[in-house]
Amino acid sequence: MSTQLVEIDEKQALQLWNDLRQHFINAAAVIEEIIEKRAWIPLGYESFAEAWHSRMGDVTLAVEVRPHVVYQMLTEGYDYDAVAAKVKGVGRDRAESLDRQRRNGVPARDASMSTVREHLRKKPSGPAWIHVDVGPIALKRYQKLAEKHDTTVEQIAAEAIAARFEELA
Repeated sequence: MSTQLVEIDEKQALQLWNDLRQHFINAAAVIEEIIEKRAWIPLGYESFAEAWHSRMGDVTLAVEVRPHVVYQMLTEGYDYDAVAAKVKGVGRDRAESLDRQRRNGVPARDASMSTVREHLRKKPSGPAWIHVDVGPIALKRYQKLAEKHDTTVEQIAAEAIAARFEELA
């Protein structure tokens, strides 16, 4: 999801909300688009949560789609009880569990809504890391340089990878 604001008018905003209400097959993608384009503003709502409650409050979403809605409401500063009141099928404990996942960097599409014997069951996933062997001497040198610049080798590597892929795109 982009962090840049995409300007849309009232008609486009209404179309997104209508698409969501009528096409639950791709609900997650429509919710992401509503959030990305802030499709509540042209309709006069102060927040996503307010628009959600007004337009979709009576709808029980599929379990795998709920994290998208809950994440946005938590981002807007709503507490667990307020989220539970606005999202049908989400209780305070689930809102709290999703907030924990959100704060730990788990994307909404990968967040888990299920529990097993009162502990979270995470969705299986492939590794999201890359292992590069630079050797112990080079690594120590890189760590010292990174520390001097108040960062980490991992952060520098991630930025370098992202920059290179931007060049390739």
